[in-house]
Amino acid sequence: MAAAPADGAPPAPQAALPASALPLAVRDGELVVGGFPGGASGPLLAGLAPSLTCRGDEGGCLVLGLDLGSGARPLAQADVAVGQLRGYRRFLALSKTSLWWMSPRWGAAALQVPVETQFLLLELDQPRQEPSHRGHTTPEPGASASSAEGSTSGGAVSGEESGGRSRPRTPGPAAPAGYALMLPLIDSGRFRATLRPPKGRAIPKDSLCLRLESGSPAVAATAWPSALLVAAGRDPYELTARAVAAAARLSGIARPRTEKPVPPSADVFGWCTWDAFYSMVSAAGIAEGLRTLGAGGTPPRLLIIDDGWQQTDVDPAYRQIAVQRHLVGQVSVPHTQSELELEDAVMDLVIGPADERETNTRHTVNKEEEEILGFTPRALTPRKLAAANPFARTPRRHTGLLSPSLLSPRRPLPPAVASASIVTGAGAESPRAPEGYPRPSSAAAPASPLRPPPGLAPIVAERLTLDEQEPVAVAPPLAAAAAAEPAAPEGMDKATAAALEQAAEQQAEAEGGLLFGFLEGLHRAEAQALRLLKAWLDAAPSDSWRFRAFSSAATGLLRPTLLRFYAHATEHTRRLAGIRANAKFSGPGVGPDSGDLNSSAPEPSLGGVIAHLKERFGLTHVFMWHALLGFWAGVAPAGHGSDGSGTDKYQAQVVVPRPTPGTLEIDPSYGWTPGTLAGVGLPSSPRQLHSDMHDYLKGCGADGVKVDVQGMVAHAGTATEVGGPALAAAYHASLEDSAARCFGSAVINCMCGSTENMYNLRDTNLGRCSDDFYPRNRASFTTHISTCAFNSLFCGEIFVPDWDMFHSKHSAALLHATARAISGGPVYCSDKPGQHDFGLLRRLVLRDGSVLRCLLPGRPTPDCLFLDVNGDGHSALKVWNMNRCTGVLAAFNGASWSTPRRGFHFHSSAPSAVTAHVSPADVPGLVPLASPADDAAAGGQQMFVVYIDSRQELLLLGAADSVPLELAGGGSSEVLTLSAVRESPGGGPRVAPIGLTNMLNAGGAVVSCGWAEAAEGGRPAFRLSTRGHGLLLAYCSQRPAAVAVAKARGIPVPFAYHAQRGQLSWEVPASLALEVDWELRF
Repeated sequence: MAAAPADGAPPAPQAALPASALPLAVRDGELVVGGFPGGASGPLLAGLAPSLTCRGDEGGCLVLGLDLGSGARPLAQADVAVGQLRGYRRFLALSKTSLWWMSPRWGAAALQVPVETQFLLLELDQPRQEPSHRGHTTPEPGASASSAEGSTSGGAVSGEESGGRSRPRTPGPAAPAGYALMLPLIDSGRFRATLRPPKGRAIPKDSLCLRLESGSPAVAATAWPSALLVAAGRDPYELTARAVAAAARLSGIARPRTEKPVPPSADVFGWCTWDAFYSMVSAAGIAEGLRTLGAGGTPPRLLIIDDGWQQTDVDPAYRQIAVQRHLVGQVSVPHTQSELELEDAVMDLVIGPADERETNTRHTVNKEEEEILGFTPRALTPRKLAAANPFARTPRRHTGLLSPSLLSPRRPLPPAVASASIVTGAGAESPRAPEGYPRPSSAAAPASPLRPPPGLAPIVAERLTLDEQEPVAVAPPLAAAAAAEPAAPEGMDKATAAALEQAAEQQAEAEGGLLFGFLEGLHRAEAQALRLLKAWLDAAPSDSWRFRAFSSAATGLLRPTLLRFYAHATEHTRRLAGIRANAKFSGPGVGPDSGDLNSSAPEPSLGGVIAHLKERFGLTHVFMWHALLGFWAGVAPAGHGSDGSGTDKYQAQVVVPRPTPGTLEIDPSYGWTPGTLAGVGLPSSPRQLHSDMHDYLKGCGADGVKVDVQGMVAHAGTATEVGGPALAAAYHASLEDSAARCFGSAVINCMCGSTENMYNLRDTNLGRCSDDFYPRNRASFTTHISTCAFNSLFCGEIFVPDWDMFHSKHSAALLHATARAISGGPVYCSDKPGQHDFGLLRRLVLRDGSVLRCLLPGRPTPDCLFLDVNGDGHSALKVWNMNRCTGVLAAFNGASWSTPRRGFHFHSSAPSAVTAHVSPADVPGLVPLASPADDAAAGGQQMFVVYIDSRQELLLLGAADSVPLELAGGGSSEVLTLSAVRESPGGGPRVAPIGLTNMLNAGGAVVSCGWAEAAEGGRPAFRLSTRGHGLLLAYCSQRPAAVAVAKARGIPVPFAYHAQRGQLSWEVPASLALEVDWELRF
């Protein structure tokens, strides 16, 4: 055993600490926080494990390590109870909920700390007189933080308070004495640490536990000097910035967000192709989407060509099944409703976690979705379907998803496939390590071929079948799609021909009515049985025998059946088959019917498409999608490429990951997801792959890349000799170098929510911070926003958070547009062509295609940090940000997440309204956290003006005042602009600029402001510079003599002034330049 931690381990020199930092030390086996009033200190962790080590680090942080001693057996996974939590009220944890993402959780006891916690922020109590003997009182497991403490932003209010008047801020719980932050590290680049709850009778229930794991039995150690970073302070935002910067430096190569340039693409409006087309994206479809967006006055300047442009394919044994999938199409196809219900029931059961189910694999839609998302009604005939949706495939019959034609045993694999190198787990051959790593040991079990054994019965009987000999109806050209009609037979007019066709269709439907009714009933019964099985599994804990039994079946006898299903139903078993674009990008006018994903476009077709789009639509940035591994399931092995040699040079080997115990605790279905069952194709060197892909894309005119599926690398690393964290570090180093060379580090990182990804983002400065926007899942709408906001506390210190795309024509469009406006990240939609709400988009996008982006990552207000906005039913989420001259705050209601169900879930069929109390003190960048009490003590108070968007109301508030906002249940929102009142020299007029009220982020339009001496008569003048057009609003304590354009010879402009409210407004016409300098003369 290693020696106990040295007493009084010194932090960094006090001179280097910010004023809000609280010092830490280790004394008498306790980790102690000092700096409280009166010089008091109190324990944060008591009963520190004897095997822990401690050292100081810059920024006043302490770094805890673990040393098992020289005689201990090396471990690939080590668990230790760090100590017993003390001196805190409640916590916010950001923990992984999938391979890719993390989400917020709240609690007030160590037992409530989630597994795979990567960020633990604690609200500290004032130390007691005898802190070492009186620790934190632990509530019963399951008690929510919000029930232990009152809420300052939720709950019912009296009739007086529910009006629009301001009032003093409601006293809530006593202000926290400070905050402590714990960040698990990546030790030596090989072992990833996470926090977790105590488990087992031998560990006290108030103990905080730490896990270190490499992901590979070949990577083991007895000492981990950098396992957990601990810091404390009075300001949670300063504390997070300081601690995350230190943790990133200790864990990888990531630099803080503030030290890296932001790609200029973040400041323009964008359009992403994913939710518009999914993988059926094509050159013609992109042109149509850009055309319709530009026609409404919101021209995108950023285009993200998402998944669907590459050459990809499944393994040879499943290619016939995959071809049938793309013949049918992915979304708007004429299924029967019961068949669709059956498909989705199967997908919910076997596809895996919510972030893999809620993609383009889901087919069922409700009435609202057909209207809002532009889905084609099911009753349309194939001919009418093509006319209504020119991008839809239209086969006459549909292949049953689980029919024997898809799932029945297939012929033995050809010798070339049977001999492919497959690595299947412990004891199997490890793939070649990336450059810089040792080669695998030659003593390994022989590789097993990826072959479906014969004799396996299908899951469900055959349904309707597709006649493969019958030609598929191809959509007519775009210009003539809506008017396309079949030619009438000779001697017959069109009306008669149409009537005969309709009569024939009705007769066919009548003849098949009995069979149809029987199949409908059978489909629904099967779907109900599968849903019951899914509910039975969801009700069980992750380590239940139910999951073990199902996993055993899925990875055993059912594995070939599931692989055939995945090849048909998802993209997640496809591998990169060539670095060039597929045939859907062979020319600017080419549509989705020109080729499949495994087809190749002639050179230099993608370059011609990008050049055409830039010239025609004024694009300034084109980003191309690819996975960190090339594609979802990696790179195709030698001989499996689209032309037999497209990827041979990368010498990829297929490895079958072994999910870590923590991954299976998050969601046991990772034991049978596509990436686990089908394996991942790892190239021999990521540098060659990234270099080739990026050189090709740069040569085609691309300006950046969206790099997705990043969490899959560490997952694949579990089947290698280097482990997950080390493999991820190698891939990220390769990506950072290649992207810097080709694109100036213009990268959108995606599915990167695990620390082995985030801590390796050296130069790239954009990243998705949450799960996807799911346009068809109501329960996900506000949960997506709360996840983005809370995750931005952590990842926003490493990169500019990207809150993902959204639909402008959607039931939750305003909710999501508001969130993007205050996010501080990129703003881009994913509308289908022609499905736009231009009135809403014009509240985000200026005439030149730019956006009014906030200066910081949008984060929860201080009083929301420890409230369970996802589940307590009475707390509103408030998110704050800053512009150059104003603050901005948005309030939301309706987040719905269920931890036991591992997914989005409404807790009530009729969500209740909540009341958010909004105050200038909610915006720390506007009012320092300690200032309201200090101002009151000084006998004065800074005043602020608040503009409420939906009410178009201007209010004058003190720093400690608040205004109640009622938010309807089920996903409502409000956005407010806050501006400090600026008094003229000598105590004259007072002004507070608001901005353009036609924009959601009104204050973002004010570029600069301040008092200056006017040239005429020495009278004071307030000057401001604005960007954009529309109605400009400001507060003025007295009517100005004139409002003038400063650089147009001072010519006055008409304005309106409301003396009682102090409301000054004037129109900024589109005839003026985008940026204008103004003078308010008094």
